[in-house]
Amino acid sequence: MRRACSTSPFAFAFAFVLPLTTAACGGSDAAAPAGSEDTGVDAAPDTAVAPLPDTGAPDVAPEVGPRPQACFADAGAPTPETGAPTACIFGPLPSGDGGLDAGEGGTDDASTDAGAADAADAASTVYPAFALDAPHLQNHGGPILANPQIVTVTWSDDGDAPTLDQFADKIGLSKYWNSVACEYGVGPAVSGACNHVHIPGAAPATLTDTQLDALVRKSAGSPATSGWPAPTADTLYLVFVSDSTDYQMHTQSGLLSICSSGTGGYHTSTVVAGGVEVAYAVVPRCNGMDETTMAASHEIAEAALDPSSRSPAYRDFDDAHAVWNAFVVGQTENGDACEFYRDAIFSSLELGYTLQRQWSSASFAAGHAPCVPSTGVYFNVTPLDLHDVAWSVPDFGSFSATGPVTAKGVNIKVGETGSFTVGYYSDGPTANDWTLKAVEGTGMHTGGASFANGKLSISVDKTTGHNGDKATVTVKVNGLDSTLNANMVTLVSTDPTNKSASHYWPVLITSN
Repeated sequence: MRRACSTSPFAFAFAFVLPLTTAACGGSDAAAPAGSEDTGVDAAPDTAVAPLPDTGAPDVAPEVGPRPQACFADAGAPTPETGAPTACIFGPLPSGDGGLDAGEGGTDDASTDAGAADAADAASTVYPAFALDAPHLQNHGGPILANPQIVTVTWSDDGDAPTLDQFADKIGLSKYWNSVACEYGVGPAVSGACNHVHIPGAAPATLTDTQLDALVRKSAGSPATSGWPAPTADTLYLVFVSDSTDYQMHTQSGLLSICSSGTGGYHTSTVVAGGVEVAYAVVPRCNGMDETTMAASHEIAEAALDPSSRSPAYRDFDDAHAVWNAFVVGQTENGDACEFYRDAIFSSLELGYTLQRQWSSASFAAGHAPCVPSTGVYFNVTPLDLHDVAWSVPDFGSFSATGPVTAKGVNIKVGETGSFTVGYYSDGPTANDWTLKAVEGTGMHTGGASFANGKLSISVDKTTGHNGDKATVTVKVNGLDSTLNANMVTLVSTDPTNKSASHYWPVLITSN
């Protein structure tokens, strides 16, 4: 998703790619061309920019001649041959199917050793123990890439091009892809030799976002001379910027070097000859292959669900759960919503690449992890007695919804105290009780908790529990957060044997 660079308090957390060993960064919302969509770093506003000096980068498609006739043998879209799952996968991937390793993903979940549970206070054997009123990504009615056709674009002197082409060939037929895309109506994604573009000659020393947009626009609009596959309603051009290229993006402060800023990538769309809108994603090559494939998985999945910069599709949480838009600080596409969870990045045994988990509304509603594919047992707490409250959602400097909504929350007037009940739940037996704390603001490790300004006094009467337990959270409101014109409490559940493993649920506190 794309955001505008500003002095807004929402800009700070998303301009950096965090270390792979600690947190996910997926793509970043860098300053994509006007009207673009991206993933994680703040971007330039949708305004015209001054003409750029000549940097030597191409701004039109190279003339490479027609594509091989074999690539035009089938007038229809490519179809997967074998291997793609035929039904949507929700929740943890079944064991033994080439799922996930036990690295970063496996350590973020409680153990499945049911024998270790305290027999004197046995957990409920109904998983999850409580019905969940979980958030879901809204469909705003824009297009999706129902049968994505991934066209990789590299330069001919890029020694990693074969690996990147193979990555695109494999990802769309995997269980991973099914788990992140299928529930939203997106089928298997295909690539293949006819969809691998290798631009002749050396990669440019410097390239800007506007120059790359011009390259995509010209090349996709003139396939007979460019050698690029002609765009369809399902085409995604995936541009891997060479690691020898200084890729620069426009921000309100001027041109920004994408690698020095830690930006992971972005996706957007442009309009080619004939008025056809085409989607493309840009992945810079900054810190090795693991970060490249992780960012690419983020961008491909977001672009499939929300490819158009003119007509949004899946982004923003539903109005009843609009507080989740604040919780993720406006990062409301499927990749963005998961990128700052500690277990967002994982090594896939199925594919052999480093990937990022993505938001699954269906998985979360069923009591599993919201970021998939998941592994192991998921645990959390859920509010049980929220009510309809009126809230005017602030502008997070992004495409998330703004304005008055009827949301789920707790209304407590300033100077007064109120409470709500939460239920401990898991999707299977756990070896340990987990701990619960309730904090003001987001409570996530995004460089600091947003909306935590000392306006709340919070206590929890039962700070450890397991599936089926309940706790009461008591809140005194001493004032309002000036941005939210309300307050937020985040419930944080943590496995005491692995304190880096935390799961979250934000609760809106209004004072009407």
